[in-house]
Amino acid sequence: MIGRLFCGAANMNNQTLTDNQTISNNMPPPTSKSNSGILTTITGLFHYLEEGMVVTMLLTMIVLTCTQVAMRTFFSSGLDWADSLLRYLVLWSGLLGATICTRQGQHINIDLASRLLPDKYLRWLGVVLNAFSTLVCAGLTWSGYLFVKSEMEFGGDAALLGLAHWQLTLIFPLSFALMTLRFLIITGQSALGRTTITPIVPGQV
Repeated sequence: MIGRLFCGAANMNNQTLTDNQTISNNMPPPTSKSNSGILTTITGLFHYLEEGMVVTMLLTMIVLTCTQVAMRTFFSSGLDWADSLLRYLVLWSGLLGATICTRQGQHINIDLASRLLPDKYLRWLGVVLNAFSTLVCAGLTWSGYLFVKSEMEFGGDAALLGLAHWQLTLIFPLSFALMTLRFLIITGQSALGRTTITPIVPGQV
């Protein structure tokens, strides 16, 4: 009788261990999914911020332009600082828009090679083109940095709304640095075969 009790207890313990092992095996192992989710969220928020800035600048330009036209038409006057601000808003919105186009792959390109090369070479064509774009944007980033540096040294006092010239031209190195990073990522994706150039259909605009 005692032997049967011991055997039964041992079987129960073995069954419990087996169940625990089964549960442990079925549980998803700790991975980097949570970290990936956080990174995706941060990236998405940055994209929203980027696009929101462009939309805000465009709306500001529309309002300022209409205000200037109305004031000059009906009151023969206008805002002294509005024209300068509009010029800088055009600059900032244009370069920020370029970074968004780079992210979405909608920047302007003259693509003749994809019409002539077979599809199997399009992957490596994408690597070459994106690597070249990376180098060009890196060079423009450096040129933008040198331009801002010269503005800091010789740009003078405040240019608009209490901001100095170099502060208003910071968009040059910042935007080209962001485009450099994005082209570098796209180059890596092209090399891994995760993205490729879509062949252009003859007659397609």
